[in-house]
Amino acid sequence: MDNEKGYILPLTMMLAAAILLISVSASAIFVSRYSYLDTMEEGYNRESLMLYSVNKLIAEGKSTNGAFTYPEGVVRYEVDREDQLTTMILSLETDGNSFDPLLVKYKNDTKEILVWE
Repeated sequence: MDNEKGYILPLTMMLAAAILLISVSASAIFVSRYSYLDTMEEGYNRESLMLYSVNKLIAEGKSTNGAFTYPEGVVRYEVDREDQLTTMILSLETDGNSFDPLLVKYKNDTKEILVWE
């Protein structure tokens, strides 16, 4: 009994701390990647709804106000058609979220978009 050094307990404590540190860092990486994918999916859905609505309104070519209803949300629009330019203001509302309005100006004859902000 006089020959015991007592290295097993510190070794297991260090090993347990290393395993705990690795598992916490792995879970933090997983959570951050998952939240990044959620954010990117939301942005992609928002941009695709706006782009689809703009293309639909350019094809119509009328001065109207109204809304498009999609499963992901509602796009409300105001279209002001003048001689040379058409101005569209679109706002998107999803499940409880309301986003900044989008302003689009394009030429009537060439359908070239001049302003997208």
